[in-house]
Amino acid sequence: MARRKAAAPDGAPPPPAPFAVAGELTIYRAAELRDLLLAGVAAGARRFDLSGVTEIDSAGLQLLAATRASVARGGAVADFLEPPACVREICATCGLLPWLERHAEAA
Repeated sequence: MARRKAAAPDGAPPPPAPFAVAGELTIYRAAELRDLLLAGVAAGARRFDLSGVTEIDSAGLQLLAATRASVARGGAVADFLEPPACVREICATCGLLPWLERHAEAA
């Protein structure tokens, strides 16, 4: 039997599970990841678990920015959960660490 998630104390339903982003966020997977992320946003994803990201380049950073912009166009905020060191490093190098941390949180 499937377990139901308990409602929040205020009666609101629990937030959906974060959309998992894993592996290499690089130019070599950009088209594949773009389609996956857009499908996630279309399905209502607003929280993205980055803990499984193993490598990222500027194309991957661009995908994260586009994902955040797509969510914002829908009137919501995209949260990037548990960004690993590689994501933090590229954001720091590009001067985007405040942008990342604005909505980064622990899952």
